[in-house]
This record gives sequence, C-alpha cells and structure tokens, in this order.
Amino acid sequence: PLISPLLAVLKNHAWPEAQAAAAATIRNLSVSAENKPKLQAKGALAALMPLLRGGAAPPSSGGDAASRQEDERVQMITAEIQEHASVAVRNLSLDSAQEDKVVEEGGLPSLIAMLKLEKSAEKSAEQALVVLRNLSLTSAGNCKRIAAEGGVRPVLSLLQSTKEELKEHALVIVVAMAEATPDIRSQIVAEGGIKLIL
Repeated sequence: PLISPLLAVLKNHAWPEAQAAAAATIRNLSVSAENKPKLQAKGALAALMPLLRGGAAPPSSGGDAASRQEDERVQMITAEIQEHASVAVRNLSLDSAQEDKVVEEGGLPSLIAMLKLEKSAEKSAEQALVVLRNLSLTSAGNCKRIAAEGGVRPVLSLLQSTKEELKEHALVIVVAMAEATPDIRSQIVAEGGIKLIL
C-alpha cells in the first residue's frame, strides 16, 4: 500500500523536498528482493526515469539574491533526487526481466546523459554506468541501442576517469560494444578508443 503513494509523490514536481524523500524511500525499498517485484508491478521504473533527467521544479528566472539562493537549493535537491533515482534504477535493473523495461521506458538517453555529470554528480554517473554495463552484457542489441543513443563517446571519456571503478565499468561496456558489431568497433576506433584503452 505504501508504494503507490510514493510513486505519486515522485511525479509531483511542485514539492522537491517530498520528491527527494520519496525517491530515497524507493531507493531503500529497491534493495530488498521481496520489494523489487512489488515496485516493478506498480511501475516504479516508469516513475523513476524522468527523475534521471532531473526531477525537481525548474529554476526561477529571478535575478535577486533570494531567487539565486532558491535556485541553488532546488539544484541541490535535484542532484539528490537524481542520485536516489539512479540507485533505485540500478537495483531494479539487476533483475534481467527489468533490464528490458529500462530500455522500453526510454532510460538510455537519460543514463547516457548522466555519464557527462561525472564531475558534478559522480555517484549518479557511476550508478548510470553500472546500469549501462549490465545492459551491454545482456545482448548485442542493447550495445547497438547504447551506441545509437550516442553512448560511445561518453563511455570512452570515462576511461580517463581518476576513479578506478568508473574506468572498469566503462571498459566492460567498450569491450561489449566492440564485440557487438563491426560498426560499433569502427566508431570506437574513430573516437580514439584504442589510445584510451591502452
């Protein structure tokens, strides 16, 4: 009974603090094997996907100090929401049946965009990378989709990360994509992937 109201709060952009609290609760619930099917049945992935793009209300256009301070507060809450949502998506996508739902719900563009946040939202970027790694290992079709959504360059750029975990996840994705098709292999080479790998 708790899941449906939480998902409703996730969709309410008017109150970012409540959205962050709901995202954190869903993140915590998504750890449990008992809760995962319940979350999946209620459509948690569909509710979480928009949050990967930034779930809180957009910044105001005011230029005074109070408006700037409010914008900063909303940006911090948005980053918090993204982090909770990315961990929950990662947890839910560990179930192979749910990996396809990540793709079906349009998650790839958001996950790929999050890779570019490595410096400003490192934890969220890492969670997105783990989901993409899992997807890339599942099928050549997922590798093709990741490449088609513009994922080659952002994944390759993470091979230069100072964090070993990010490099390892990125390398797994690059290898899976290279094995998927000659076209992706050529794209990896064209993007300077050989130098980055060596």
